[in-house]
Amino acid sequence: MKNVVYKRSRYSKQQRTDLPLIKSLIVVLLLTAGLIQSCNHEKGYLPKAKQLVPQKAFGFKVGEVKLLDSPFKESQDAEAKYLLSLNLDRLLAPFQNESGIKTEASPYPGWETNFLPGVALSFYLSGTSRLYALTGEGIYLKNIRYILDHLRKCQLNNGGYLLGSRDGKKVFSKLEEEGYYPEFDNWLKGHGEPYYVMEKLFSGLIDVYRICNIPLALTIAGDLAGWLQKHMSQISDEDLQKIMFTEYGGLNWVLSDLYAITGEAAYLAMSERWHDNGVLVPLTRGIDILTGIHANSQFPKVSGLAFRYRYTADTSEWKGAVFFWESVVNHRSYVTGGNSSNELFSPKDSLSHTLNPHTEENCNEYNMLKLTSLLFQMEPRIEFADYMERTLYNHILSAQNTKDGSVCYYLPLMSAVQKTYQSLYDVFSCCVCSAMDSYTRHSEYIYAHSDSVLYLNLFVASMLNWREKGISVRQETSFPFEDRSVLTFTCEKKTRLCLRVRHPYWLSEPISLWINGEQHPLILADGYYSIHRTWETGDRVEIRLPMNTRIERMPDDKNKIALFYGPVLLAGVFSEETAVALSEANYAPAVIPGEVPVSQWLQAADEPMCFRMNVPASVDIHLKPFFMVNEEYYSVYWDMLTEQEWKQRISRDEQRADKHRQLENNTVDRVIVNDEASERDHMLSGTSEKGKGNDGLLMNKGWRKALPPEGLKYQMKVLPNEPVALYCKYIGKRSDEPLDYKIKIDTVCIFNRVNREASLQKKIPFIPVYEETVPIPFNLTEGKNIVTVTFEVINKPLMPGLMELRVVRRSSGLLMPR
Repeated sequence: MKNVVYKRSRYSKQQRTDLPLIKSLIVVLLLTAGLIQSCNHEKGYLPKAKQLVPQKAFGFKVGEVKLLDSPFKESQDAEAKYLLSLNLDRLLAPFQNESGIKTEASPYPGWETNFLPGVALSFYLSGTSRLYALTGEGIYLKNIRYILDHLRKCQLNNGGYLLGSRDGKKVFSKLEEEGYYPEFDNWLKGHGEPYYVMEKLFSGLIDVYRICNIPLALTIAGDLAGWLQKHMSQISDEDLQKIMFTEYGGLNWVLSDLYAITGEAAYLAMSERWHDNGVLVPLTRGIDILTGIHANSQFPKVSGLAFRYRYTADTSEWKGAVFFWESVVNHRSYVTGGNSSNELFSPKDSLSHTLNPHTEENCNEYNMLKLTSLLFQMEPRIEFADYMERTLYNHILSAQNTKDGSVCYYLPLMSAVQKTYQSLYDVFSCCVCSAMDSYTRHSEYIYAHSDSVLYLNLFVASMLNWREKGISVRQETSFPFEDRSVLTFTCEKKTRLCLRVRHPYWLSEPISLWINGEQHPLILADGYYSIHRTWETGDRVEIRLPMNTRIERMPDDKNKIALFYGPVLLAGVFSEETAVALSEANYAPAVIPGEVPVSQWLQAADEPMCFRMNVPASVDIHLKPFFMVNEEYYSVYWDMLTEQEWKQRISRDEQRADKHRQLENNTVDRVIVNDEASERDHMLSGTSEKGKGNDGLLMNKGWRKALPPEGLKYQMKVLPNEPVALYCKYIGKRSDEPLDYKIKIDTVCIFNRVNREASLQKKIPFIPVYEETVPIPFNLTEGKNIVTVTFEVINKPLMPGLMELRVVRRSSGLLMPR
């Protein structure tokens, strides 16, 4: 507009020198209006099915609650940046390859190529649709439309079928022709858990339709459901039950969700048929069958029960969902709100032996939060809201590195570990993919409502725009770094409404609340403080939430504790040297408080929410919120010891140190495994794999494992005139990992370990570092100066990671514990 001159008759056609620019502006405005209309979820999604059981609470529409500056906003922004960095054509490639459409793009590596192709795009649709509603940024909608257009082409080219699993259509055809066959979910051939993969695609499409009101998403989902209906009609109920024994996701949920959207009774019938009798029937009868079964497989099934109940009014479905939730949260969850060890559910109320580098698969808590939200909507119980807060702060935030948006697969809870974040572009595991949706959902758990009630569940800086009521609420807070939150109301008109403020279980003193500067008397009922009032613009509610140090105990070991400040789990962070010492000794850091009350255990450090121990402890430890720990070594569980127990630990340490002095004094030869010079000196040969650490444990310590056919070989010095033994030091293995390996001296086997049973049920604790000494028959070394030591496996590396190997004198009587 630099050279435009407006005369008096500025709207005259002859005098409009800026007409091209105005036309461009009009086009932009029309396009913008179109974009806004395409995401008008006020007038868009309207469910058509009749809900037989009314909800008592509702979540706000996506976009009605937006985050202000807080750890949750930082987390959401990190995920958004990651999603925008992904290449859409590479996400689409698995679908195009399976539909016969030529593409220049290659699928992303890792699970997107080898195990579960197409899952990343499905979660991308869910997360991106939420980010569009939350931010209004057009790039998200543009990307969604691009994906939908290409998915539709794939679907039309494939007769309604649409999946990224390799040879998926052949797999489904074989199921139709032959019934269940064991290898139908072959991960190694790129079609692992095909029904799980399909459920995720349905979920992504439904999210796009419901949040962004794009009809094409529902068209694609509907045609895929039509294909699935024909497919299911060819499979017997018996074979369906066999199929459901594997991880099949939540098809029962998405099918009932499609019923809710469309009112098509066939979808509800399909959902009811997709009912895992082996798991869900016992749960509906109040029978706990969870110990030892795969955890993440079960959450979507149970969410299907919880959601379907609304449309069937079958009370057994509701009872089963609640019973499952209570069985997991109250009896199998750690202090973070997370659950599972080696992806399996632990025995009921028996968690102390399960601490290892493989606790808490990140997908679990994503799915548990979704289930909890469904349950809260039907019955807004305080325990559901409590769980949301605990898990969001202490697992969800803790499992993400906000520097780049990377996430953990496992969140280790044993002592002296580090978080290990998955690669952003090379792995695409289930947890990387679910994070694409999980870390865009934070705002959905802060508030809920009924027609006349506003629930305040979380104290998180946010802006609520309740369009239906014409009410906006701005929550300003730096919680948990301060104990204060302020709500400011803006109302189109005076509105009678009950504000229900959650009573946190972690309060150190009673809550205080002021309305417009005057303290308001509070009456607690069902875990909430209810404020009945006619609200108007300018009303201000200030809430004080006194916090202090508190502890929570392991259910099966009352002296195994975790430290909290308010709702926030505190992690002790320390040096690598201290971490190695704790791992070598297999100890948690100890606190020896004597008679000092818990409220006085900590003293504030310079940074907010950071502390130092104010009572005796085994190591010098700095404490900080677990969600603020990134690269540091940490512990979240502590041993609370008496003075006598502390003296006994010191005595054990001295005995161990003495034994290692004996080891050093009686060593004939030593290999430092994965050390180039040491292995070269000992003529490393054969076939082996090497690495460092174990999912956060001892990440700077190298190891090797034998591989077939030759195994791992070293040349070791021996004594020609004196019997010797072989000392082996290993990094801890997974507690459910089988063992099957041999040790040979030259060609003679001197040791054979076979252990193919998982130890979860046996309550065998994980040992981070373990040692064993194997005597070598004297006739194998007599007269020799050097022998070949071979570690051999038959099929795959079924041996723990060897970190150190020694030849030691047997005359010392040295025998390291196994």
